[in-house]
Amino acid sequence: MDNERFYKICRDFDLSIHTDADELTHRFTDDVQARAFLEALVWPDQPFCPHCGSVRVYRFRPVKTTRGGEARAPRVGLFECGDCAAQFSATTHTPLHGTKLPLLKWIKALFYLLSSSKGVSSVVLARHLGVTQPTAWKMAHAIRELLDHRHEAEPVLDGEVEIDTKRIGGEPRKDAYTKYVWNPRGKGSDKSIVLVMADRDGRVRTSVVSGESAAELAPAIKAVVKPEAHLMTDGDKALAVVGQDFEGHSSVNHGAEEYARVERKDGKPPRRRRRNGKLRDDERNVHVNHAEGFSALLERSRFGVYHRFSRVHMSRYLDEAAWLWSAASSGTLTTAEGHSQGEVQAEPFVLQLMTLMPRAFGRQVRWSAKGGLFWPPPLRAEDPPAPSRALMLARAKEKNGAGHDLPRKDRPAGISSRGSRPLPAPVRLRATSPPFRPLPPGRPPPDFTDEEIDGLF
Repeated sequence: MDNERFYKICRDFDLSIHTDADELTHRFTDDVQARAFLEALVWPDQPFCPHCGSVRVYRFRPVKTTRGGEARAPRVGLFECGDCAAQFSATTHTPLHGTKLPLLKWIKALFYLLSSSKGVSSVVLARHLGVTQPTAWKMAHAIRELLDHRHEAEPVLDGEVEIDTKRIGGEPRKDAYTKYVWNPRGKGSDKSIVLVMADRDGRVRTSVVSGESAAELAPAIKAVVKPEAHLMTDGDKALAVVGQDFEGHSSVNHGAEEYARVERKDGKPPRRRRRNGKLRDDERNVHVNHAEGFSALLERSRFGVYHRFSRVHMSRYLDEAAWLWSAASSGTLTTAEGHSQGEVQAEPFVLQLMTLMPRAFGRQVRWSAKGGLFWPPPLRAEDPPAPSRALMLARAKEKNGAGHDLPRKDRPAGISSRGSRPLPAPVRLRATSPPFRPLPPGRPPPDFTDEEIDGLF
């Protein structure tokens, strides 16, 4: 059914299966055609009201005649609900809500982000679209709001699932006061901890966790992985404890330079390997190469494209990387010389939009009063809030619990008045680092008389 609808949309709008940016620019020359394209994607079956969910809706005529006999043209693509009398369009209460930009720029922004392998920075996106960098930054985060998988109510990963943890962040900056500061690596660092879960079918889910203990990792894993799955991890003891709650658990010992091995599903010793290296029906490959491959791609995205993932927007960058990884399909390409090499190609652009756009309602992204991002509440009380709004409210509750909402004189000690971060910890020095030398005392300020002060001002 999806394939038939995919080919129908391509025929209706004269698009090729693997379209490009030039073809989109040539096809959608005005907002009328671009809006019709979005309507076909947002409403797969029929238009409905985003305010009450009614399907008894009416489209405004191109030219409306008022009682005074004056002809007035309504806004293009405007609908009205027959039950609640609310007016709406295909972009109402979506990440495109209230946009002043041509819809072609949004379609091209979607194309650039969904067709990349590691993402597109806001500077490059602004250059391609002809907008400013802040506008491109907000558009990119609005699109990332569509790419998240946090709306899934039940676990989706099953079969053989690889789990690994990854710390995201670069080296601390050096200045005159932190030149000799010792910064621990690995688990001793203060970087963000990302939990990566990947199955053998190409699906990836990520989550930002507060720690690497079994109690902190178990809720994030159980929310995504089905209980009948077989977990595969490295030598992490916390993941081994979590694996006891699933059907099976296997691990590889990276400390002993063991990165992949073959085991039998019944637990017996493995048989002697064949020359062709093919697995038997009762055998499985034990490794975490897919999860580590995704972690390497995430690191290249941070280092080569974005250069930095802030803790506030970390979850959306992870959602983007997980979507691009899951939407890519691998195959074998034969070169002109007859050699075979691997090829990774993203799914067709229209096919990705068919999955993303129907779930766009209720995921608004607005500018905040301080120039950041703000997520309005859901349209109806029974609707769940946007995933990023839930994170925004959790951060606000954490800040208020720490005393940031109190006046400056009533805040507890250690809370900075200029931001939400606590005061820095004492500097730790190496044993071989030279001690800090106190600065020489400065010259005392001169004593001015009252007459001289009056003369200065």
